[in-house]
Amino acid sequence: MRVELRRFGDGKTIVLYTDDNEVYRKLPDSTKCFKEVLYEQEDTKKLKIVGIDLYFDKKYKNWLTKTLGLQKLGNF
Repeated sequence: MRVELRRFGDGKTIVLYTDDNEVYRKLPDSTKCFKEVLYEQEDTKKLKIVGIDLYFDKKYKNWLTKTLGLQKLGNF
């Protein structure tokens, strides 16, 4: 399981990357998520999703850390 939170270049957006289905199920239905980017890999002529980026407004950082049980991120 991998969960990674990073800043987007505009300074107003944070991006959550995950390859864990359980994390993914918790978040995309949220109206706080405004964009999804899937990472796919071809496996025996079928596409398999191997990860996803979920985009959020920076103001939701605390909500994300609390919802996912992540460590406090300081001045992220």
